[in-house]
Amino acid sequence: MKKTIYSLIVLFLVLFLSGCKDNLVEIKELTDDFSNKKSGWDISTKNDYITNYEKNKYEIQVLNSEIMAWSDTPEGNLGISYMIEVDVEVIQGEPACGLLFNYVDESDFYRFAIKPDTESYSLHRLYNGRWYTIINWTHSNDINQGVNRLRILHNRNKIKLYVNNTFLASAKIEFNNGQNKGALAVDPLGSLTPVTTYFDNFKYRGYNLKENNDYNL
Repeated sequence: MKKTIYSLIVLFLVLFLSGCKDNLVEIKELTDDFSNKKSGWDISTKNDYITNYEKNKYEIQVLNSEIMAWSDTPEGNLGISYMIEVDVEVIQGEPACGLLFNYVDESDFYRFAIKPDTESYSLHRLYNGRWYTIINWTHSNDINQGVNRLRILHNRNKIKLYVNNTFLASAKIEFNNGQNKGALAVDPLGSLTPVTTYFDNFKYRGYNLKENNDYNL
């Protein structure tokens, strides 16, 4: 009897794991400590901003208080379900800094950002050139004025936001399964410039899932 029960358990596990494998079509992963200046991130010197590898980190410096600067992830499209995270450290000024995701074009994307000087975070969407607030600037004791690690967990139209391994909030969003890139971003929000932010220890893991699959990150 025990042998039969054991055999049934083994059979169940085999079938269960086989089903999971069928649903999880492909996994992509990208990590970057920015020690290699040829790892694919933008290097530019413009009138309004500078992007560069600096001190084994990635630097975005904004020189115009009226613009936001960003650098696309080398991975390209993020996929249906994914995790993306990075360390951010404000070196100069009081900017908002963070991650763009589900980036379709310059007038359609989401932004998860923090302001270390006010220990706050927010979630906004830019659509057709207009900003929409999903989560207004909200104080969090888990945001500090040194290095902060941001993380987004994304599954189709649902996301979870984290800072320093602490859950902040969840939200429902619109999901574009075609073009949805990611980026590192810095926005002075009208404050005095220049503002400078370092990014480090970037990590992306993408899960390409079959349609209608609710794989839980």
